[in-house]
Amino acid sequence: MRALLPTTLFFSFLLLGLGSCNIINPSEEEPTFVTVEPYIYTAGEDGSNSVKITDGWIYVGGEFLGAFEFPFSIPVLQEGEQQVIIDPGIKTNGIAAIPDIYPFYERYETTINLAKEDVVIKPQTTYKDNAKLVFVENYESGAQRFNNELDGDPETKVVVLEEDPRIFEGDHSGYIYLEESHSLVGVSSSLITEFPSFNSFAFIELDFKTDIPFIIGITGFNGFGEPISGDFSFGINTSEDWNKIYLNIGEALTIARQSGAELYHIELRAQIPIENGEFTRENAEIYLDNVKLILF
Repeated sequence: MRALLPTTLFFSFLLLGLGSCNIINPSEEEPTFVTVEPYIYTAGEDGSNSVKITDGWIYVGGEFLGAFEFPFSIPVLQEGEQQVIIDPGIKTNGIAAIPDIYPFYERYETTINLAKEDVVIKPQTTYKDNAKLVFVENYESGAQRFNNELDGDPETKVVVLEEDPRIFEGDHSGYIYLEESHSLVGVSSSLITEFPSFNSFAFIELDFKTDIPFIIGITGFNGFGEPISGDFSFGINTSEDWNKIYLNIGEALTIARQSGAELYHIELRAQIPIENGEFTRENAEIYLDNVKLILF
């Protein structure tokens, strides 16, 4: 017959078991949920309010918590007063798989109290003071800087819309109309002399709406005005509604400069698509606004 445990010993084991529950199942920390709304943007010297800041890269108390699409809400385990930094992010070249911090917008910094009560942050930004707007075509002035003919067809050029419901922002937008008899367009900016600093950034921003894909390119010229380099890898897809894109042309300009370019211009080229020897559509429309070259 098995011996029975003494009563006192049995209760000792019971108390020990109860005390170890907190070790086996420790209490979980309760997080504070931080909600971050989309950026509020203050227009720069160009006067445009157009931005497409899609992501926020967030740090709390010096710890990077990740990059998230706006609006977002994340649990934060830190407590007390904490510094929050949010960097404005974009989709470089319009590609969702290439999220990146946009170097020309100011990061947002604030301090919040993490006291287990939910916190809402409304970040704000504008262009950095040292961001240089080299080229701006918003079609609000009389002289266009983005309409030099490249294809030899004066019928395919950028015209300025005025008092038109299709205008994107302000009082004017750019407009290109193509049809079967004038199916190609090629226009460029005036010549530009400013290059980004070594290993620095350069982007083209533009607002657009288009029936057909088009290409933005860079052609570099030597001191005699001869073309010596080019990059036409920046394709823009169709969009039924006004859209915005940020094109990273820093590497293209670096290569142009290394090739001996002293000047360059920005080009836009498009054609009504052809399949099996036939145009895929009878006409096409391209709308433009706020075409900018910005660099450090």
